[in-house]
Amino acid sequence: MLQTLNDKLMEEGHVSDGMLSMSQNAYFYINYHEASHKVFGAWEELTGVAMLQRDDPRQLINVVDKDYLDRLYNIFDAEKTGQTELNETIHISENHKWIEVSVKVLYDDNSDPAEKFVCFKDITAFKKQNEELKYIAYYDSLTGLLSRNNFVKSLSEMVDRAKDNYDRVSLILCHLCDYDKLYNGIGLIKADEVIQQIGQFIYDMCAGEDNVITGHFSTSTFAVAIYDSGDDFGVNTAVGLIGQRCKKPFVLSDGDEIFLSVNFAVSNYPEAGISAFSLLEHDEVMLYSMKEAGVRDKIQIFDDVLMSSFLKELQIEKKLDKAVKSEEFFMFYQPQYYIKNGTLRGCEALIRWKDRDGSFIGPDKFIPIAERNGDILAIGRLVVDMTFRALSSWQEHFGYDGIMSINISPVQLSSPGFVQYIINMAKEYSIEPDHIELELTETAIVKNEDEARDKIEALREVGFKIALDDFGTGYSSLSYLKNMKIDTLKLDKSFIDSMISDDSTAIITESVVSMVMKLGLETIAEGVENKEQYDYLKKINCNIIQGYLLGKPMQENEFKKVIDKQGA
Repeated sequence: MLQTLNDKLMEEGHVSDGMLSMSQNAYFYINYHEASHKVFGAWEELTGVAMLQRDDPRQLINVVDKDYLDRLYNIFDAEKTGQTELNETIHISENHKWIEVSVKVLYDDNSDPAEKFVCFKDITAFKKQNEELKYIAYYDSLTGLLSRNNFVKSLSEMVDRAKDNYDRVSLILCHLCDYDKLYNGIGLIKADEVIQQIGQFIYDMCAGEDNVITGHFSTSTFAVAIYDSGDDFGVNTAVGLIGQRCKKPFVLSDGDEIFLSVNFAVSNYPEAGISAFSLLEHDEVMLYSMKEAGVRDKIQIFDDVLMSSFLKELQIEKKLDKAVKSEEFFMFYQPQYYIKNGTLRGCEALIRWKDRDGSFIGPDKFIPIAERNGDILAIGRLVVDMTFRALSSWQEHFGYDGIMSINISPVQLSSPGFVQYIINMAKEYSIEPDHIELELTETAIVKNEDEARDKIEALREVGFKIALDDFGTGYSSLSYLKNMKIDTLKLDKSFIDSMISDDSTAIITESVVSMVMKLGLETIAEGVENKEQYDYLKKINCNIIQGYLLGKPMQENEFKKVIDKQGA
C-alpha cells in the first residue's frame, strides 16, 4: 500500500517536473529541512547560464547588469530578511533580456525557512511594449520631440525652478505659415517629411543644451523653452537658427524642394506670466494675431498693450455672433448738404452696436472683426434691410427725395449674388435705385479690380450711385477715377483736418476737387467741423459737406426732423 502511494507521488512529481520543463520560465526550489533542491526550466534560454546545482543560480551575478545586482541579492537572501513574497525585475547584460523574478518562502513553526520557490520569467516583450507606450505618451511620434502635454509639464517644472532661483525662462512658439498650402499641394506623406526635417533640425540644434526643452504641439507648431536665457544659447540664437534654416529649401526624398515661412512668438517668465500656461496662452494669442494679420517671417515678443488689445478683440468676437442673431444693431444717419445753397442732399447711414451691458461698441472695433470671421455678410444684409425700410418710409411720409448712402464692405461686394440682392431689395421696398448710393473703399476695389468693375457697372446700369469712400487713405490711385465708373468721390477727414494749416495738403485737396469736377463727378468733404474749413471748401468749389459743423450722426427720429424742416 505504502509502496503504491509512494510510486503514485513519484509519478505525479515526474509529471510536474515534465510540465515545468516545457515552460518558457525557469525555476529553482529548495527544501531546507531535507537539504534538497530542484533546478529546471529554460535557464539557458533566459540567462545564457546552465543551471544544474543548488548554488548555480549564483552564477547570475556574473551576467546581470551591475545596476540590478542589489535586486538579485534581495531574491537570493529573501529568507535572511524574513521575506515571505517578493518580486524584482533584473536585466541580463549578454542577451539584453528583462527578467521578472518572483520568490516565495515558507516558514516552519519555529519561523525558520522550510521551503523556497523561485520563478524567473522573461518579460522582455512586455517591457519593450511598455517602453513604446511610454514613449508614445511622452513624445511626438512624427518628430521625436516632446508631446504638448509633456512639454507643458516640463515647462511648468522649469518655471517652478526659476521661481525658486529668481531666474528667467523664455518660451518660443514657431508656427509654419504655409503648412496648409503645403499639405494641400504635396500631400500628407511629403508634408510629414518636411515636418520631420524641421523637428530633426530643432532637436539637433538643442542637443547637449541641458536647460532647453523642445516640443511639437500641432502639425505646424513647434516649441522651444530655455531656462535662464542669459546663457550663450538664448532666444536670439534659437530664433535666428530656425529662421535661417527655413529660408533654405527642404529637400525631400524625391528631390522636391520646399520653402516655408515661419512666425515666432516669444514670452518670458516672469515679465509675461508667472506660470507655464500663461506663457503658452500669450504665445498662442500672438501667433493667432499674426496669422489673422497675414504677416510672415515675423518675431512677436510679448507686449501688455498688444495682448490687452487682442483680448478685447477676442471678447468682441465672442459677443458679435450673438449680437448678429439677436439684431442688437441700429442705424444713425449723418446729413449731407450742398455747399452752394445749403439744401439737404441726403445722409450717410452709419451702423451702431449697443451691447447688452449698455455700452456702445464702435464700427471701427467690430467691422474689421466681422470682415475676418464672415459676420459682415449678415450685418450687411441687416443694414440694407434697415436703411431701405427707413428710406421707403421717409419717401412715403415726407416726400423725401434725397440720397441714402450705405457703406459696402469688400467682403459683401465680392460675395456671389450681391448685385442681384441689392436690386431685389430696392424692388421689395419700391425704391428707385438712383436714391441709393453705395460707398466702396479703395480696398474693396483693389482686391479684385476686374470683378469690382463688372459689379459696379452692373449696379450703375440699373441706376444705383457709386461713391469712392476715404479717398486719400488707401492706395489713392487716380486710375480708379479713370477706369471705374463712379459718381461721387469722398475726401477723407485727414485731408480736411490739415488743409488749413498745411499748404501741401491744401494744394492736393484743391487739385483733386478741380480734377473731379472736370470729370463730371461730385465731391463730398467728410469731417467738416468748423467755419474756416467750410469757407475754404466752398472757395475751391467742393460740392457737398458732411460733418459735425452741420450735423452729427443722429438716430432716425432726429433725422426725420431734419427732413421735415427741409420740406417746410
